[in-house]
Amino acid sequence: MAAKKPTKPATSGDFDFDSLVTYPHIWESATPKSQIVMKASDNAVDSAAFQGLLDGLTAAIAPLQALHQQAVENLAPTVREIRQNHSRDTRLIEHTLDHLLDHACIPKGLACFKSLCRYYWQINPHATASYIFAYREMWDSGAANEPST
Repeated sequence: MAAKKPTKPATSGDFDFDSLVTYPHIWESATPKSQIVMKASDNAVDSAAFQGLLDGLTAAIAPLQALHQQAVENLAPTVREIRQNHSRDTRLIEHTLDHLLDHACIPKGLACFKSLCRYYWQINPHATASYIFAYREMWDSGAANEPST
């Protein structure tokens, strides 16, 4: 008795169960799950779910923002003192810049960081440039798109 040759998959109207067994790929979706992309225009997109996610993230980030703000408020008097006293204490200046770099993600932190960098440039331009590059690596998303020279 000869083995049964596989037949083509059944079309609508001609259902052949043997073809389902012979061609197991029929059981699978034509598009792998990893290639399915939801578009914003699809009815399946639930804007309420996205809004809930955004609200949850905002609530989770709020304490972090408050910590950044508190740290900058604690560092701002040190920056003013360094500038007003014309301090040349490189250890203090660099220590303060290190801390400000961590908090340059908020406007007041960035303003303090820039202010101290402008002051320190007159004392040690090489070290100041390294802080500016560190800021760009850490916080400046526009620098990632610029070609490196």
